[in-house]
Amino acid sequence: MKKNIYCFLLLLICFNSYGISIGDKLMNCESNRDGTYDNCVAITGDIENNLLLNNDNILLNYSINYNYSCRDNYNQYIGIKSSLGEVVYFKYNESKININSNGKLSIVDTNPRATFAAQFVKDCKLHIKSITVDLSRETVSNLIKDACIMGALNSISSQAQVVLYVSQTLINNFGSISVDNLKYQLGSLKLVLEYISQSQRNNIKITNQIKNIIGTQIDNNYSIGTINYILNNNHLFLGDPIVLNNSLNILYSNISLVMADVIDTSVGTIRSIYERGAIISDIKKFKSASLPLSNLKYQYAIFNGEDTSSFKAPICSN
Repeated sequence: MKKNIYCFLLLLICFNSYGISIGDKLMNCESNRDGTYDNCVAITGDIENNLLLNNDNILLNYSINYNYSCRDNYNQYIGIKSSLGEVVYFKYNESKININSNGKLSIVDTNPRATFAAQFVKDCKLHIKSITVDLSRETVSNLIKDACIMGALNSISSQAQVVLYVSQTLINNFGSISVDNLKYQLGSLKLVLEYISQSQRNNIKITNQIKNIIGTQIDNNYSIGTINYILNNNHLFLGDPIVLNNSLNILYSNISLVMADVIDTSVGTIRSIYERGAIISDIKKFKSASLPLSNLKYQYAIFNGEDTSSFKAPICSN
């Protein structure tokens, strides 16, 4: 019986459980009692995993255990090419291949003539012993980082809600709030706005708007309706309530517009991150999917105001 080194059926059967279509890539395979396969002729070409194809956020690690028994044929030309362009070859005296791909693999043969000749060598065969598929370490790390980003955005959104509440309270309590309390509340608003501005430093529009709300000096004066204008003009508190009321209304109007942008941006990003990462929940066999999924669901539950007790909070570095 000829021993053909194109033994890929088990490899592809395992892939098939993850949505990969093997099509007409195989022929002439013989099954063993242990569930493995030998003597397969594999046609080179692309093998696609429709579930994860072109999803750059989800990178799988394929660990292939094999036995290559062609002692006289050290130079092997059969390999697997990942979606990242990496090619790993089956080699004599080695037993494992690890390769990352985002759902698309290719079988490659860089020297078909040498490969064809190898099948006539006695006892020369490539035997696939086992295959495990899991999320790559990079993917797990990135998903946990995404959960941490969701947590930061949840915090920013909450802070924006606080800013809206405090600024509205200043309007509602105008005339009854003490000068010292007003200054304290405005000082607190300033600190929270500076925190939000720092967290949104890549959003130039929002950071500039917050800067204008806090107020910058122009010819030793601040623009009316800014926090610094109210804090630095004592006459507003001493006998001109109309000017103070106008400034508070301008301040609230500006804060409402900016915080609405902050909240909308946070909400959109949180949903996008969760939807991008939650695709792995459709593939229950990935052992390493449990932790990042729990982290993502924890932050999404906070976002939706739901119970988080069944999920695990991510460990995030500053």
